[in-house]
Amino acid sequence: MAEAQPRSPGFLARQLATRPMATNSATSGLISVIAELLRHWLTADAGALPEVANVRRQFLIGSMVVAPLATNWHALVERLFRKWEAGRLLTVLAKTAAEQMFFAPVINVAFMTSQGLLEGRTPEEVRDEVREKFVEVMKGNFAFWVPTGLIQYKFVPPRLRVIFANLMSVLWTIYLISKTSKAAAFSPTEIPAIKVTDATPRAP
Repeated sequence: MAEAQPRSPGFLARQLATRPMATNSATSGLISVIAELLRHWLTADAGALPEVANVRRQFLIGSMVVAPLATNWHALVERLFRKWEAGRLLTVLAKTAAEQMFFAPVINVAFMTSQGLLEGRTPEEVRDEVREKFVEVMKGNFAFWVPTGLIQYKFVPPRLRVIFANLMSVLWTIYLISKTSKAAAFSPTEIPAIKVTDATPRAP
């Protein structure tokens, strides 16, 4: 009786194994576009078409800002914790804490800065906006991305974490849209996608 042949990895798995940065950039850009379209359809007047500039901007931020930062972060965190038992609760907590302390501030500031500059604001205006909104963004980031981080570091393989974070960032955008008028004072697309947290809002 012939032995069962092992299944070959799927296309996405092969691309992540051989070209992780390019694959994460493409998927992050696509997911950021989906999040922007959802944001538009949930907030715009009926019948209004999405603005091409907004869609293009979110693709650029997702593929050229969020994806490289998230890909490098997840590679770094695996190296830093390579001697720790992967599935152990202490390891999961430590990785999540490290993400919130080091990665989340960087990616949120990078996202807001990129968003502002691509919208045509001056560096001074972007700096003032980041100062004004940073604490509020980080509060929301902590509430959403800490539980997400616990799940991803416990159950999601390292090579899939950037994609997982971008998928979760779609929910993050919808969550921001559904918040009260106080949170609606800023556009949901001003908070990242990723890890990671954060659609265009995350966190990894």
